[in-house]
Amino acid sequence: GDCLLGAAGGHSAEIPWSRAAGLDPDRLLLVPCGYDLAHARADADRAEARLRELAPRAVAGGHAAVGHSACFSRSGPRVVDGIEALAAWLHPEAGFAAPGPGALEPWP
Repeated sequence: GDCLLGAAGGHSAEIPWSRAAGLDPDRLLLVPCGYDLAHARADADRAEARLRELAPRAVAGGHAAVGHSACFSRSGPRVVDGIEALAAWLHPEAGFAAPGPGALEPWP
């Protein structure tokens, strides 16, 4: 996948809604810093109208998900869960086995 916002190797930054307007990505992954899946889902649910506006193809196509930040931002064994979950989510045609629950969940 290609990151449409942010910079590889760069620091995390708050992205204003206006900067994301018009991107309409193929897939939408929401991984709020420090959030587990339940809190990431609640945050996405609160912003549902905006997310549907910013990523209509991803949401309508069932290609939106929330992630547990511990699987994507902390060094350690859980980062492997995050990598495996991303591989299965981004490239289902490649036959990557989806890991057990905990890293990514479909949204909404």
